[in-house]
Amino acid sequence: MAAQHRRRLFWLLYPSYLAIAVAALVAMAMTSSLIGHRLYIKEADRGTQALAEILRQPVGERLAGGRFDELDRWCKDVARGTAIRITVTDARGVPVADSEASPAAMDNHRERPEIASALRGAPGHSRRASQTLHDEMMYVALPVLAADGSVLGVVRTARPVTSLRQTQRQSWLRTVQGLALVAAAVAVVSFLLARWLARPLGRMQEGAARLANGDFSGRLRVSHSHEIDALAAALNQMAEQLDDRFHAVTRQRQEMEAILAGMAEGVIAIGPERQIVRLNQAAARMLGVKPGEAVGRRLLEVVRNPALQQVVEQALAGQAPAEGDARLQGEAGEIDVQVRGSRLAGGAGGPGGAVIVLNDVSRLRRLENVRREFAANVSHELRTPVTSIRGFVETLQDGAIEDPATARRFLGILASQTERLNAIIEDLLQLARVEKEHEDGPLAKESCSVPALLRGAVQACAGKASDRGIALVVECPDDLQGRAAPTLLQQAVANLLDNAINYSPQGGRVEVRGFRQGEGFGVSVRDWGCGIAPEHHGLIFERFYRIDKARSRELGGTGLGLAIVKHIMQAHGGRVTVESAPGQGSTFTLTIPG
Repeated sequence: MAAQHRRRLFWLLYPSYLAIAVAALVAMAMTSSLIGHRLYIKEADRGTQALAEILRQPVGERLAGGRFDELDRWCKDVARGTAIRITVTDARGVPVADSEASPAAMDNHRERPEIASALRGAPGHSRRASQTLHDEMMYVALPVLAADGSVLGVVRTARPVTSLRQTQRQSWLRTVQGLALVAAAVAVVSFLLARWLARPLGRMQEGAARLANGDFSGRLRVSHSHEIDALAAALNQMAEQLDDRFHAVTRQRQEMEAILAGMAEGVIAIGPERQIVRLNQAAARMLGVKPGEAVGRRLLEVVRNPALQQVVEQALAGQAPAEGDARLQGEAGEIDVQVRGSRLAGGAGGPGGAVIVLNDVSRLRRLENVRREFAANVSHELRTPVTSIRGFVETLQDGAIEDPATARRFLGILASQTERLNAIIEDLLQLARVEKEHEDGPLAKESCSVPALLRGAVQACAGKASDRGIALVVECPDDLQGRAAPTLLQQAVANLLDNAINYSPQGGRVEVRGFRQGEGFGVSVRDWGCGIAPEHHGLIFERFYRIDKARSRELGGTGLGLAIVKHIMQAHGGRVTVESAPGQGSTFTLTIPG
């Protein structure tokens, strides 16, 4: 039933007899205007062609001589102050001179109808909108012939069709005076009809505006006529399709953003002009920039790094992926990155860009350096006792063993060097065990008595302290409890005590103190020995680092004790610090979290 009540739009627009009369008068006025328009166009076309005929000879002389710059200036001078536009092309349709624009910025005109006709040797006429001036123009093109009759190029003259419009307006003004009375009646009818039609069209306009603003949820409900209802149905269908596509694009964009944000590698999309199109957070951190400030700028403006620029240029220029290494100044300081770049094809055959992937290899490089330094230090530390042992053994073999006093002295030295070699090996194994426990996962902690732990460490060092006349003093609340790996933590305290005993004067004093620290606890070992200069504070916890190498070897140190302490603290999630100055002793503090 609803379909029967709908009326076609034709019947909604069917005019009354008054409208027919007005239409007839308007048709007469338009016919007369059209006839005058055609006469004017014909006369204007003749004038434009006559001007082209006049220009053909001077254009041909400059065109034959290849004086294109002179020809361009001459065209601009001739057309200056007039409404005429002059264009000259060569035999291929390439503009070489133009009175209104730069020829270098103009497209090839070979496909323009008037130019195509002139290149075939016949005059060309056309009336259309200018792609350069964006105005309707009348064109006449004539071939410029060489002496042998071949086409050197084309001279084209054009003028805007503005004077015709002025003539039409004057004609219409006179016609309007005759149609004034009829127009009043037509205005009333048109007003009523327009208001009647505007209501459903207004609703459709509102619906289209919602679509334009991204609201695809609303649907049009228009049943005014068959045609308008069909248009509303088409808009509703378009809204559904746009809604589906919008959600699909949004979902894909969110997936891509999540992937890029979750990547540890930095990803940079580079445009054909070397501008940054996109980069993820990892790349921004590596470059030391904010993503919002970097996008749209040229890569060279954001970061000046020759190695990175070289990989980008190679990726943009070649088909094969480019690789290289670079050192960047990131947010966390200077980092080493491995750079890989691949070229991206441009759309529609246009210039493409490149995607650059940055992989932070700073930790790998540091580990490699540590490995090399560790191997060199171990080799050096082991070589010293081994060389000493070999020398004394050879001396004994050469006859020193026959002298009992010399043999005993040499054997004592061999025993001492063997003990030193064994101490180095034991410390290396202990360090390896601590690092392995740390890498295998969280350290197995248990509740332990801190006073008992400190007394065990003091007892382990009591013999050495007694030999040097050094007093070991323990201060710790009896009820102090903490969570730790007791064996490892006791080893760390014992290493600090051993270090303090070695560098304390004869008859000195070493204090060991336990105390509460937030939810955890702390242990400090203080001596009044020679002290440590500030420039060594950050280095003494490295493997085999010694401030005074000769004295350290004399005291039997391996250079690994404090490194073991540091790694034990890292395994506990804590830290070790030192406060010291030359001549004022040292205080080492262990902080263990709860």
